[in-house]
Amino acid sequence: MISLRVYGGFMMGISVVIVWLVVFMISKISGLSAIISFLLFPFVVYIMKLDDFILIFSFINTLIILFSHKKNIVDFMLKKI
Repeated sequence: MISLRVYGGFMMGISVVIVWLVVFMISKISGLSAIISFLLFPFVVYIMKLDDFILIFSFINTLIILFSHKKNIVDFMLKKI
């Protein structure tokens, strides 16, 4: 039997992939899809009512990704990519 924690993590991942696919189908831009997926990642965790630790981790993960890719995001917004 699959534990609830493993199932919740799997569904969380599937939800982020679905967001990425929907945004990609609309925009045809992978980078934009990734940025929006990671911005929505904490909201997906919150909506799924997963553990508070996972919610905090999702916010931290999103912040780390945004700060580490800040130059790429700025370039994207300036349409250099």
